[in-house]
Amino acid sequence: MINTVVGEHYLIERELGRDQFGAVYMARDVRWRAEIMPVAVRIFDPKLTRLPGFLERFTQIAPILQSLDQLYINRVLSHGIIRDVAAGTEFYFLVTEPPGTQTLDAYLQQNRHQLNPEQIATLFERITAGVDFAHRHNIFHANLNLWNITMRSNGTEVIPEIADMGMMQMLLPYDLSELEKVTRWNMAIGIPEYLAPERFRGQAPAKSNDVYALGAILYFILSGRAPFQGNYEQLIVAHNYQQPPLLGPTVRHGPELHQMLLRPLAKVPPDRISLQDICIRYRQITGLPRGMLPVFETHPTRPAPPFDSDKKRTGWFKR
Repeated sequence: MINTVVGEHYLIERELGRDQFGAVYMARDVRWRAEIMPVAVRIFDPKLTRLPGFLERFTQIAPILQSLDQLYINRVLSHGIIRDVAAGTEFYFLVTEPPGTQTLDAYLQQNRHQLNPEQIATLFERITAGVDFAHRHNIFHANLNLWNITMRSNGTEVIPEIADMGMMQMLLPYDLSELEKVTRWNMAIGIPEYLAPERFRGQAPAKSNDVYALGAILYFILSGRAPFQGNYEQLIVAHNYQQPPLLGPTVRHGPELHQMLLRPLAKVPPDRISLQDICIRYRQITGLPRGMLPVFETHPTRPAPPFDSDKKRTGWFKR
């Protein structure tokens, strides 16, 4: 794929890495100076794009992803298909802004002990607001974890940004029995410490998975560990039948926060509280004002990127 142009003007320059969904490349918009217009290009594994109904889902979901202009969601800039006529293969791609330079996991390893309750509330509410915004557009993640939320500096502060929104919904909207039939994968796809119990029970990805994952992420922010640990088999049992351990004596308001976290970490989706209620309850328990919560209504947009003064803004802002 190196030196391939996708989306008419994004030149792929080098590979960044691979995962179970395909490969990610660093590219640049050739209409702009290379140093200010880097982009990331995800090429989906053809094995997944040949699954039943993928073309219809891609056609429906990719334009919605491209329309999501929200500060805490990694922006999709373009989408499309590369056709290798000689090989008879089609490669589906998404072009996005590059993710932040640091994962949430790395950020918390460095800074968690320095975060006060207000900073924890602000960090978590921003992540939650991004998920809430996507949910309002019928997009969900279903694989939220500490590694696909990255941290980006906007010049004055470091803010979270959610990557890979909508990918599970687009690629693998199957229950476990169907997934095994078409891919030969016999386990739930995702980081098991943050997967909802129903995913281990074989149910298809859904919005309710994100509520559970956010409860697990807040548990980690507060305690420095995931609510459940162990190998895959042990995690299946824990997520489905056990309660997470107490947060620990060093966590202020630990018992009250533990009881609150049992709600988003409920074993069945109908028992889980809403995304906004998690944030409201955290502020109530810690005695914080509700000053940040309007982020759920205002949904700040991504700032305009820098650009050459002698060039127009077309392309990047195309919807």
